[in-house]
Amino acid sequence: MKNKGWEIHFLYFHGETGSDTDIIASIKQEENEGDFSHVELRQIGMGRRSKTEASSDRLSSFTRLYDYLLALSKRLFLGKIKEFLTKYTTLLILYNSVRIVCFYLSEKRALKGVVKTSSPDVIIVPEDVVGYISPLIIKAGHELNIPTVIIPYTIANEQEAFKSLCGNAHYHLKGIWNRAMGKLFPNWVMSQDGVSLVRMPAPYILGQILTKTSPPNPWMMNSGFANVIAVENLAMKHYYLQSGIPKKKIRVVGSISDDHLAQFKNNKAQEVSRLKGDLHIEGDKPILVVGGCPDQSGCCPSGFEYSDFHQFIVRLGTLLKPLTNVYDVIFRPHPNNLEMGIGLEKYGIIVTEFDTARLVALSDVYLAFASATIRWAIACEVPVVNYDLFHYDYDDFKGVPGVLTVASEDSFKNALESLRPNCDKFRDLQRDAKLAAHRWGMLDGKSADRIVALIEEMCAYEDVVRASE
Repeated sequence: MKNKGWEIHFLYFHGETGSDTDIIASIKQEENEGDFSHVELRQIGMGRRSKTEASSDRLSSFTRLYDYLLALSKRLFLGKIKEFLTKYTTLLILYNSVRIVCFYLSEKRALKGVVKTSSPDVIIVPEDVVGYISPLIIKAGHELNIPTVIIPYTIANEQEAFKSLCGNAHYHLKGIWNRAMGKLFPNWVMSQDGVSLVRMPAPYILGQILTKTSPPNPWMMNSGFANVIAVENLAMKHYYLQSGIPKKKIRVVGSISDDHLAQFKNNKAQEVSRLKGDLHIEGDKPILVVGGCPDQSGCCPSGFEYSDFHQFIVRLGTLLKPLTNVYDVIFRPHPNNLEMGIGLEKYGIIVTEFDTARLVALSDVYLAFASATIRWAIACEVPVVNYDLFHYDYDDFKGVPGVLTVASEDSFKNALESLRPNCDKFRDLQRDAKLAAHRWGMLDGKSADRIVALIEEMCAYEDVVRASE
C-alpha cells in the first residue's frame, strides 16, 4: 500500500510495561524506516494491567473468599456473619461490574478520539471478536463515516471459542449475573454436552450492549459490523457462509501469505536448495516440517493424554527420531512456546524460526497441531498430519483430501507410518493433496494487488452503512 502512495497509520495495543518488547521494537523500526507514517502504541488498561482482567480476578477472588467464609460461618452457626458476607460480597461484585462497564464507555470515547485524530480513509483490522478493542474501533469509524475491512490472519469458529472457555468458571452460566445476562440476551449463551456458557462474563456483555457493539453471533469471529471481510479462498468463503456470515460482506481476494507461498512454491527446487543452504543441511532427503503449538494442556475439553506438556515433547521427539533417517525434519516453534524447540533438538530435529510460510511451501510433508497454517500446506499440495493434541475436535480440516487428522498417540503413530517416502499410503496422500489445493489458495502472486484494489474501492463509499447482516 505504501508503494501505491498510501500513508499507513499503525495502532497497536500492548500489554503491561515490558511485554511485547520485541514487537514494539519492530514496529518502531518500521516507523523509523518510513513504512509507517504514524505509530500509536496504546497500552491496554491505560498504563497498567487491563482493568477488565484485574476486575475479573477480583470477581473470582471475592467469590472464592465468600464461599470459604460462608462455609466457615455455617460451621460456626453464625447467621449474622452469613448475612453480612452476602451483602458485602454482592456489593463488591457489583462495584467491579460497574468498573468494567464504565471502562467500556470510557474506552469507546477514547478510541473515537484516536480514530478522529488519525482521520483515516479506511480502517483495517485482523479480526473482529467480542471485547473492547476491535468492536469499538469499528464503531468509532462508522460514527465518523469510515469503513472497516477485516483481513483475517487465522480461522476460528464457534467451537473454538466454546471449547477454549469450558474450563474457565467465569464463563459458566451458574452465577446470578451470568444467568441474568443470558436470560436477557440469549445469543450470548451456548450449551453443549450439559455445559452452558456465556461468551463473556456478564459485565462485559453489558458493556457491549451499552456501546451498541454486540454482534448477532458473539460466538463467531468476524460476525460483527465490519463492512467487508477479505476472504482468502473459496474454502474460506464456504466456511464463512456456513457460519452465517452474509454473502454480501465476503470478498474472495487471496492473502498476503498466498503471495509468499507462490513465491516459494513456483520455484520450489531452487528455493529448497537455498533453504538447505541457510540451515546447513546436506543431502537430498525430502523435508518434513513440524509446526509448533502453544502449551494448552491445562485447558483441554476432554483432558490431556500426557502427564504434562514436557512428557509430550519427549514422546514427540522419540516418535519423530526414526523419520530423521528418511527426512530432514525441521521444527518451527510457536512464538509463544519457543521452549518446545529446545526440547526437540536432542532428537536430531532441526529447529529454526524461519518464516513458517516459506517452510510449509518448501516441505514434502507438514505436521501441525490443529493450526490454521494447515491451510497453507493444502494450498501448496503438501500432505498434512493434523494432530488434535488438545482434543478440541475442530471441523476446519476434516474430510479435506490429503489431510490425516488424528487425536491420540496411537493414531499418530499409524499416521507417521503412512509418511514413509515411496510407500503406497504416502503416494495416495500425495495424490489426494492435489485435489483440494485450488479451493484453499490463490497462488498467482496477485493477492496483494487484489486486496489494495478492494481497499481503494471502499474509500469511494459516500455513506458507510453499519450493518451486521
